[in-house]
Amino acid sequence: MKKIFSEVDHINDVTEVIMSPEFDIALNKCVYSNYAEIRLHRHDYIEIAYVSNGKGIHVQNDRSFKVSKGNIFITNNDDIHSFFPYDTRNSGKLAVYNCILRSSLLDTIDIKDVDYINVKNFLSCESTMSINEAMYRYKLSGSLLNQVESILVMMFMEFNMNMLAGKFNLILLLYQLLTCMYRIFIYGRQEQVTYNINKLDFVNEVINYLKANYSSRITLDDIAKHTLLSKNYLITIFREIMNTTIFNYLTDVRIERACEMLAMPEQKIGNVSACVGYNDNSYFVKVFKNVMGITPSEYRDNALKGSLASAGAGDGNNV
Repeated sequence: MKKIFSEVDHINDVTEVIMSPEFDIALNKCVYSNYAEIRLHRHDYIEIAYVSNGKGIHVQNDRSFKVSKGNIFITNNDDIHSFFPYDTRNSGKLAVYNCILRSSLLDTIDIKDVDYINVKNFLSCESTMSINEAMYRYKLSGSLLNQVESILVMMFMEFNMNMLAGKFNLILLLYQLLTCMYRIFIYGRQEQVTYNINKLDFVNEVINYLKANYSSRITLDDIAKHTLLSKNYLITIFREIMNTTIFNYLTDVRIERACEMLAMPEQKIGNVSACVGYNDNSYFVKVFKNVMGITPSEYRDNALKGSLASAGAGDGNNV
């Protein structure tokens, strides 16, 4: 089996990623030591990315995720994406295992089992964002984390060491990985979220209120009056279901909207700050950097570079 790449700093240009002519799958480990050459990119492969160490940011289409060990993502054909360290030195020691495969590979695995058909359909869905957002909320931990990581490490070794019967074993390991991910996203999520419908309704009401009013000053009293619930009960059920606090969630909503506005060159940072509920621009910059790992100005620079890169990717020359 032809070795494509092993441990690398980054994938600089997706046109350089060449799949094996023998088998449409490749494994790598990115350690992100050359920040200047990291780019948003897209390709015609399915990619499974697992954060094995450190902290950073994962950008996929119009969403940004603050990531650490245990986060796992799927990117599908033509998703614009990349991981970024928190800073140019990668002081957070971000490292990511990537398994990339052509969707056609799934059809060559001759398994007629109904569960495998479900797994294949799950992985090949047109939009992976709802899956990734769910998985981001319920990050891998414990035995499940160890299981996924051990499978990826074994796949990495098989791919890069040309071991006897490595191609056959890669297929078996890929099947294990896909089955494990199917359980994580479908069944594991259901097992972890054990709430009743009334609590969910209340939390959805809070979320809708935050999304409708994020540009204004919001207090816990305001939310309690709106939902007609006690403040203590609100705090408890929101954390129970969302695995975060109300105001951490509000911060995420505000920063997500700020990221959208920062991608518009005509929007001044001071205006963005005010529009997402921060009257103090210095405080906005501090919060933004705490969430995203970079300043609003740096994010804007990266977003504009990404826009140029994705515009260039549309000419049909990239793979």
